[in-house]
Amino acid sequence: MRSVDGNRCSTRWTQHATAQQFCIEDVGQRSDFCGSDLGGPFITTSRGVDSIVGILSDSPCLINIQTPSQPSLVTRISFFREWIFQTTQI
Repeated sequence: MRSVDGNRCSTRWTQHATAQQFCIEDVGQRSDFCGSDLGGPFITTSRGVDSIVGILSDSPCLINIQTPSQPSLVTRISFFREWIFQTTQI
């Protein structure tokens, strides 16, 4: 998986891509995630530490786009960090 350039992301997801979201893709695959993956975590690993950085939000396969390298949409957790801390009080 890799992050997709913001311009390419907003070109694919014209009405959805905002500061609170980003796109990912798995080069050479038909889709990054689909169906039951929706709402699941997007986790990255840096220096041996796993971090949840996003929530899987939308995918080309959910709207029947089956072309290679179409980016999928992820909601950016950091955008909502303050709200999460206030709401959960942790």
